Amino acid sequence: MTTPRSPGRWITGAVQTGRWAMLLSDTRRQGGLLRPRWSIRRLVLTKTTNEPKWEMAKKKPASKKSVKPPPRCKAILLCDQAIVEAVTGKVSLIGIFDRFAVRRFPGHIRQFTAFLQLTDGIGQYRITVEVHDLREDKILARAAIVNMTFADRSGKANLMIPVPPLLLKHPGGYDFVVLADDQEIDRQQFQAHGIGDQANDGNAAKESD
Repeated sequence: MTTPRSPGRWITGAVQTGRWAMLLSDTRRQGGLLRPRWSIRRLVLTKTTNEPKWEMAKKKPASKKSVKPPPRCKAILLCDQAIVEAVTGKVSLIGIFDRFAVRRFPGHIRQFTAFLQLTDGIGQYRITVEVHDLREDKILARAAIVNMTFADRSGKANLMIPVPPLLLKHPGGYDFVVLADDQEIDRQQFQAHGIGDQANDGNAAKESD
């Protein structure tokens, strides 16, 4: 069973405008699908009483070792869109990519979706995700996503997390990092480069910034 927090928030160094939607599904449940949705516009959460304040994300001190092992992350995929079939619960990922083609730097990348599959968990975990700038060794953004419970270690849970437009200051490598109870469990790297700087932009998410 997954229990969404109230509600998740992204912390970045820039204010973004637009609709956020978090889509969660648990593959252990027959057609079980949670669809919490919220909107953020000019720092005011329009569908809840909570009003998250945006600030520059800062590196956290090393966390204490977890008293229980974290779940395993079997997949981290970045894509344009994730679709869940209403009847079967099957997940379709549209436009999987591993780099962004940005018109200029600094520049914003457009919103994308991160697909996670977690398994081998024991009890409840607090799932958080971060985006790291590898060149400057900084955390660009952080979001507390969900409190989720594994009924047994063989259970699998799919998370589809919309990531808002983020400001990238320079080309290079960035990491999408997944944490359980503030303990890193996996990460996926993506690259950012200028439009036309790569011989093959076929697997890059093009930008309009």
